[in-house]
Amino acid sequence: WVHGDIASGNILLKNNKGEILICKRATTKRNYPGQITSSAGGHVEKGEDYKTAAKRELKEELGIITPLKDIGRFDVISPQERSIHHLFIGKAKKVSVDPNEISDCYFLSPKSIKKDLALHPRKYCKPFHLAFELFLKNQK
Repeated sequence: WVHGDIASGNILLKNNKGEILICKRATTKRNYPGQITSSAGGHVEKGEDYKTAAKRELKEELGIITPLKDIGRFDVISPQERSIHHLFIGKAKKVSVDPNEISDCYFLSPKSIKKDLALHPRKYCKPFHLAFELFLKNQK
């Protein structure tokens, strides 16, 4: 940890078909406005661990509670942020989106996401690129 670094929980939710829920950030968000990101995520508050933060964010942003599996850590160092993330995987069928956080969300196959990321990398926020890479490594 360096003072000023941020801890974040990042969640990718899969449906029964193995598709991943990706979300478009609201255009009012300070970081990565209007860019595509993970299913949910956010900062670890004082007194929380990564999993507790991830569960809280999931409830706040998508209105769901589901078991989460920690699949590892990735670090984001960019002009916008310096943060330590933990990626969690869970399952979901239906979500209820908070419009202040998310302007749109939909399920896509990992194959479709991989293809779109290669064609349109700027559509996706930096943490998503790293989270998805870790997700793919974990699927092997």
